[in-house]
Amino acid sequence: MLDEWCERQVDRLCEVVPAYVKPRMTCFAVSPLGWHLCLLAGGALRRVSGMLHSVQWMEEEKPPVLDVEAPEEDDPAFAALSPQLQQEVREWRASQKDWEQTRRAIHKKSLSPRQRFAEWRAESPERARRSDERWAKRRKDAERRAQARMARTLPRLMPVVRCRFAAVLLLTMLALLGVLATGSGDMAFLAAACCALWLCAAFETDYAPVCGGVRQRHLAATLARAGSFLMLLPAFFRAYVRRGVQSNVVLQCAMLAMLFAHAALFLALVAFNGRQPLLLRALAGVCGVLPALTAAAAIALAATLLARPMPLPAAGICCAAGAMLAFCADRLTTLSELGGIRLRYGPVWVSAFTVLGWFLMILGAWLMAMPAV
Repeated sequence: MLDEWCERQVDRLCEVVPAYVKPRMTCFAVSPLGWHLCLLAGGALRRVSGMLHSVQWMEEEKPPVLDVEAPEEDDPAFAALSPQLQQEVREWRASQKDWEQTRRAIHKKSLSPRQRFAEWRAESPERARRSDERWAKRRKDAERRAQARMARTLPRLMPVVRCRFAAVLLLTMLALLGVLATGSGDMAFLAAACCALWLCAAFETDYAPVCGGVRQRHLAATLARAGSFLMLLPAFFRAYVRRGVQSNVVLQCAMLAMLFAHAALFLALVAFNGRQPLLLRALAGVCGVLPALTAAAAIALAATLLARPMPLPAAGICCAAGAMLAFCADRLTTLSELGGIRLRYGPVWVSAFTVLGWFLMILGAWLMAMPAV
């Protein structure tokens, strides 16, 4: 009883697990990230299989199956037979089909798990072909629906991109008012960073008074965005150094985590995308370090302010959350422009993360400049 139960469970797993895993692995393998990971894993598996290629399993020889040939119904020899003999041939063929199904069922029950896996591997190309055809049809339908959706939503998304210009200009004015009201050096760095971000938004929206004589506007926008984070970095780092922290474990861990996130996204989706110029990819890799370091400095600053009197903990949390949102907005922009990732309502997400992130950083700078309660 126990052996039969184990065999039934093995049969069930051999059917259920491949049917569940195969479509999801195929969907993951056709994505940009999954394609790179499968390529790396496939190279390692080919090396291992090359070393084990000489190993052979001794299979039991199968007895030959004797095929009894009988004339087909459209054969003139079949018409020459008597009606009784023709009926016996038809019954014999029907019994052969039933016997073949019974023999296959008995043979399937007598197989070991390793032999069942070998038969499943032998049938996998045909199964993979049918699955690939289904997924290709689904991808084609999804591509067609995405193109139709983009054609409908693109006229509504362009005003969102243009609204980013006005929103960043308002944030710049708010930061300048903070400099006049508080006289804080951190707020001055933040106001300069907002000015650089406003130049980036002007290049992205083709604002003629700013970018009228600039030919490489994408390159100028990338440099202006990197410049905004370059001005943010000393603001958070100076505030962190002023706290007099003896151990920099939090800062180092945050830097490693953020740099690893940047490197993972860059190497997986941007670095090896041959459809984009090498200069832009290299510039995106270098400039992406600045948002990661800025977010790490903001996180370390928030950790040092948690035990301080209010409103310093709230200021640290606002700065860290704003820096993380700005980092996400920068990564989404890079992945959509150079990584070939088409995010649904991408301009909406980028604009929301950018405006909300920089507003939180300005609010945090205002709170840090206020006297403690």
